[in-house]
Amino acid sequence: MGKFNLEKDSNLSGNVEDIVQNLADPVRQVFFAISGFAMSLGSNVIKDDRPHRVVYAKSIVFRSFLDVKPHVDHLEVKVIKGRNFEPETFKIKNVQELDEIKIKIKDAYVRVS
Repeated sequence: MGKFNLEKDSNLSGNVEDIVQNLADPVRQVFFAISGFAMSLGSNVIKDDRPHRVVYAKSIVFRSFLDVKPHVDHLEVKVIKGRNFEPETFKIKNVQELDEIKIKIKDAYVRVS
């Protein structure tokens, strides 16, 4: 807690490459697994490294279907099925937890137009 009674959250700062290097090993494995899975969904998937997170989208129209935000001990994963759907958010700490939501990620990829 600082002078203004603000607590530091578990977000890491810096660019994505720096953040990934500072993740706990199981979380780093999940980060690369989710990237590989998202990119395998189709040849039209675009990976957009942004400050503090990575967004996966379909090309040309850039409709995002997956948003991955690294934290110290987990990944915050938002699965986005389209504009008319509320994103689903998951805290993922290991590859087994990722396996449980892969079907949701694939469904979001198919639905996003």
